[in-house]
Parts: sequence; structure tokens; C-alpha cells
Amino acid sequence: MSLCAGFDFKYGSSTPYILAVINPCSGSGKAPQIFREIIEPIWSNLRVLYDVIHTRHKGQCTELLKNDRDITRYTHMIAFGGDGTLAEMIKGLSENLYIKNAIKIIAIGIIPVGSGNGLAKSLHFHARRKYSVEEAAKMTASSATKTMDLFEVKQGKESNMNFLAVTLGMVADTDIKSERWKGKAYLGEYRFILGAIENVWHNKAYPATLRYLPEGDSSPTQGNTKTLSGKFAMIMVANTSHCSYNAHTAPGAKINDGYLHVIVIGEIWRLTRLALFATLEWGFWTKHPSVMQFKTKWIKIEGLNKDTIVTADGEKISAEPLECRIHESAAKVLCS
Repeated sequence: MSLCAGFDFKYGSSTPYILAVINPCSGSGKAPQIFREIIEPIWSNLRVLYDVIHTRHKGQCTELLKNDRDITRYTHMIAFGGDGTLAEMIKGLSENLYIKNAIKIIAIGIIPVGSGNGLAKSLHFHARRKYSVEEAAKMTASSATKTMDLFEVKQGKESNMNFLAVTLGMVADTDIKSERWKGKAYLGEYRFILGAIENVWHNKAYPATLRYLPEGDSSPTQGNTKTLSGKFAMIMVANTSHCSYNAHTAPGAKINDGYLHVIVIGEIWRLTRLALFATLEWGFWTKHPSVMQFKTKWIKIEGLNKDTIVTADGEKISAEPLECRIHESAAKVLCS
């Protein structure tokens, strides 16, 4: 850690004290440069204190935060990376060995320098701010916070807290299968376009059974759940309005509305799939007659083929049966 220098004031309750976790490998690999050239001048001008960590391997952020005895010396914790970096941060705070509910005490934020940046876009959208690194710098230096829902994903004995979405089908396939082009810097975001074109061509649908609570119910009991079975082009269980900076996947979803927003698409034609991808950025896709959308506090997905790609917050998980349950106001985020 390196403490910033040049401040001549005392830290007080109204002064943010930030831990910036920089992932040098995230997105285009420019996170350290963006921090030096854009973020540091803005934070210095706003007179905030900050420490900096540069992670060197996957999982390091979680390890550091989980084992920090005095983690609440920080008021803010900011991820310089994508949704993966933030996921590690949330996991580390949730599992801190010394401070219970550190995730509810320390405000978290993100500077969007990853490839997806779904939560960053959702926070900017919620705050009605222009989506940019500069605006993120100002928002993360603020003391204005809001609560954010998280959701638990349970598979067998394993359970993890998530913030973005569980997906299978067209969005998950496009995301994971396009990773083979991730190392080609000249492609940039166009790897997702190539992935979408490939997805339209193959036009796959996957068997699944969904059991979920109707809107208004809080706990699954015998007889109060609904069931939906069939073959699906996509299933998404979303906690935020956007799953990436250019995908408005769950219009109407708010960061603290107490619900998971489920988007379901059955078997569709190639042209329909192409039309849905084309309108995904603006959120119009949920208006298509082939798209079903509902809210729930609990959902179980099962009956998947073993080769079905399933993701949780953009990371591939197994195709075993899974349960998603909302945890209302489980975290505190910088969103002003």
C-alpha cells in the first residue's frame, strides 16, 4: 500500500478515506495509467485521502480484504477494473474474519476500466450521471451513499453473494465464447459483436425448469411457487438494470428495489435473435413479444444439460441446479 502525500488536514468523519484496488490486467490493461492521469488529479482536487493496492493475481483482492483486521479504517473501497474486480471486493468484505457485516459499513464503488462494467453503468444510470471515468471519480469521492441489494447464489453446499446477474443462453454464450478473442487488443469491444453474430448463427436453445415465487411472496413454501419448463434461448436473473455498459438488460430494475428481475426467452428464429441483440443496448428488447419478464425474491433453475454455459456476475459456474435469493440492502454503494 502507498498512502498519498501532500495533504495538510486531519482525517475526520466527513472526509472520505479510500482504499483503491487496481487490477492492472482488467480490460485493456490501462487501469494504472487511468489512475495516474485522470483519477489522482480529481481526487487530489477534492482533497480525499487514499491508499492504493495493485493486485497481481486472481483472488488476491478477496484474500487481502478477508484477512484485514482493521478494515473499517476505510470509509470507501473502490475497484479499478471490471465487474470481476468488484466481485472479489464484495466477497472479501462479506467474509472478513474480524468485522461482521463489513460490506454494510464500508461504501463500495467502481471506476469502470474493465470490459463489461455492468454495475458501474447501473450506478451511473441510477444517479442520472453521464457514464464516464471522470464522473465515476467524482461519485466515488463523495460521501453520498445508497443501499444496494445483493443476491445469494446457492449450488449444493456452495453459496456466494452476487450483485449483477445469473445468465444462461444467448448472453452467457456470447460473453464466455468470445473470450477466445480477449487477448486480441485490436478487437476491443468488437469481440462481443463477433460473439453475438456467432450466437445468432448457431441459434441454440437449452432445456430448463424454473420454479419461482410470484411477486409479493417472500419465502417459498409448498404450493406457493410457479413453474416454467421448456427450451430457452435465454434465462437471466438480474439484480441491476445493466449487465454491461452497453446492455440495458433489465429496464425498471433499481439497485435497491428488493427484487430479482427475471428475463426469459423461449425458442426463437435467427432473425428474432438478431433483433433482440440489436435493441439490447437501449432496453427495448424486453418489449418484444417473445420476451417474458417478471420479478421475484427467490428462483430455482434446474434440469440443465451439463454443457450449458451458466454465468454468475460474468464468471462461468457449473450447470448444476441453482437457487437465487435476494438480500435486501445488503451493501452500501457510492451513488450520488
